[in-house]
Amino acid sequence: KRLEKPATSLMRRFGRHPFLLMAVLAAFGAGVWLWSVGKEPAPSLVLTDIRGVEHSLEQYRGKVVVVNFWATWCPPCVEELPSLENAWQRYRQQGLVVLAVSGEESDVVTSFLERLPSDITFPVLIDGDMKSGNRWQIRGLPTTVVVDRSGVVHWRAEGQLDFSASEVDEMLLALLDD
Repeated sequence: KRLEKPATSLMRRFGRHPFLLMAVLAAFGAGVWLWSVGKEPAPSLVLTDIRGVEHSLEQYRGKVVVVNFWATWCPPCVEELPSLENAWQRYRQQGLVVLAVSGEESDVVTSFLERLPSDITFPVLIDGDMKSGNRWQIRGLPTTVVVDRSGVVHWRAEGQLDFSASEVDEMLLALLDD
């Protein structure tokens, strides 16, 4: 029996549905899983940032909040930080809040951020025991969760995002314009 190449096998399975095949390949190629969550209230989030200031999701009610779970040892997480900073700078006057959450020790995160070529000015929160990460059902890094002005999870993405990409930009603008 002759073995098929993986691509051939995939083509046979999805051959009748070429658009489905293209969507699957695009999702794998992008390395990001993005989905809409619906009308699910955001889980509680109360954490202290690297400067010792407490932040809670509740204090940002009425704003669009991007909660980004990341780590210093995660290359895709680190690569997306500059575009996340740019989005924060571009839209914070319109009510965008960015909260980056790391499960690492505060001194590790602070030391790492000091070595970056550009400043990160949004709050970086520490979730040392990962209780918040568990409550938010974080399965991989980076994971980004966007909460609308009423405290509802609007969408989430697992994997690296480019926050300057038109698709992401349009989703953020749609929420900010509400």
